[in-house]
Amino acid sequence: MMTDVAKDYVVFDPNKLVDSSHSLLTPGIITQALLKIPGISAGEFKVDAVPSVTFEPDTNGLPPGPQDVFSVWYPEEAQAAQFRQAIHASIDRKEEKFLSVGVNPLMMMADFGRPDGADASLFGTLDGARRLIGADQLPAYLNGQTVNVVVVDSGIDKNALPRGQFGGGWHPNPGGADLPVPPPPGLTTGEDALHGMMIANNVLAMAPAATIFDVPLIPPPKIYDAPSFLIMAHAVYRTILRHIRQFRERGLFPGPWVFVNAWAIYDRRSEGANPGAYTENLGYPPHFPPPHPFIRVIEQVAADKFDTIFCAGNCGEVCPDGRCGPNDFGPGRGIWGANAHRDVLTVGGVRVDANWLGYSSEGPGPTPNLYAQKPDVCAPTQFVGASGRYPPNTGTSSSAGIAAGVVAALRSQWDQGTVPPLVLKLMLNMTAWQPLNPGWNGWFGNGILNVLAAYQILLANWPKSSLPASRALAATGPASPSASTAVTNLSRVFTQQRPTVLQARSRQSNWPAPRCLCRQCRTPCHDRETSARSAAPG
Repeated sequence: MMTDVAKDYVVFDPNKLVDSSHSLLTPGIITQALLKIPGISAGEFKVDAVPSVTFEPDTNGLPPGPQDVFSVWYPEEAQAAQFRQAIHASIDRKEEKFLSVGVNPLMMMADFGRPDGADASLFGTLDGARRLIGADQLPAYLNGQTVNVVVVDSGIDKNALPRGQFGGGWHPNPGGADLPVPPPPGLTTGEDALHGMMIANNVLAMAPAATIFDVPLIPPPKIYDAPSFLIMAHAVYRTILRHIRQFRERGLFPGPWVFVNAWAIYDRRSEGANPGAYTENLGYPPHFPPPHPFIRVIEQVAADKFDTIFCAGNCGEVCPDGRCGPNDFGPGRGIWGANAHRDVLTVGGVRVDANWLGYSSEGPGPTPNLYAQKPDVCAPTQFVGASGRYPPNTGTSSSAGIAAGVVAALRSQWDQGTVPPLVLKLMLNMTAWQPLNPGWNGWFGNGILNVLAAYQILLANWPKSSLPASRALAATGPASPSASTAVTNLSRVFTQQRPTVLQARSRQSNWPAPRCLCRQCRTPCHDRETSARSAAPG
């Protein structure tokens, strides 16, 4: 029986690798095609997954997404090297069958645990979370109407959502007998739905009229040691982008799209013999230079003008999650891969009293192929009140859900064609209030979200809504500026206004040492000066 000594992520051209007569590719079909490649022998590898992704409920006749990625296991690292060499040789022969091959790292949810006993004193309320970021002062029409939010997580329970807020979702099927198939979108229940429902409820707490779409991709929180596979995320995103284009051709779901990802790479040892290929976006040169194939997909999401939110992760120095690698926690060692990409909004965690949480992953991000100033901002976590019958909010996952809801609320008035995602992200960074010294730092990023200030600057720069007249602001003023003009204007406003905001908010804060919840022992962690390893969970 094969062991998982190495597992690769292979991107291929299905039209050139396999017979076009196959409507659905399987591990067996891919295996037969691979055995025709010189240098690849039977028994030295096993194709274990050829993902396919479908939209459900499929009332619109959408075809499954493209099958252009698979994962393969090897019994030993020597066989892995031989397989990759054969793929490289195919590239050198210009056969154009393969677009990338490399180790498939593990990604896991950024949850942290639930309160017990005295730990409950560390929790705030949803009202406190809204006050912290100024969401309680937003006008009621910033409610997320017509905005589509895709929750890429462990699955949600559609019956626990408000009526009319579920839009369907994408169902990933690994396509291999050895891997579990998640429940269909909206049909995850019980403990398995805890994490996904936390994200969905936080989105709706900020944008109650948003439409939620489910992608049950990541293993549920009770399976802490079970990896999900980057190839599945690749397949999911490729399919979603294709289907959104088809939706728009048919006049379906015409509003803005927002993606929220509450998962991260915790242990870089999962990259095997190619450290940094994904986590630092080094790729696999010389045959497959950066960007890494999944990073390339995320860049396409940005190019299509969709907002993308990632959590920072839970590998902060003070109280890292027990899953963090031995060298993958603390400053500059916790935010990796797509979570550190310039095009995404990366969100760390604070309590509702604005105290930074010691498990929130710290910047800077890895350079030069990713962005140093990560996280971008922080948002509240560790509060109760948004989760209905599900447990309280914890971890930077919760923060990412709040940030996605903030983006959805703003998008209900200004679409992505008028205010591109890069401009909105810049504005959220500029208007964030910084509890420490002005400027970016590895704990808070650019500061804590200040959605009211962001709204006011949007209103000043784009007084006329880009959405239907029935929902437009009763505002007058000049036509909306171009994105480049807006960036210049935002920079000027930021320079003029931010010091006053900082002074006003900083005077309100009394900064105790960072604290967190240990996932297993459930006790408050030590202060910042305590050794990070002695403060690790459990």
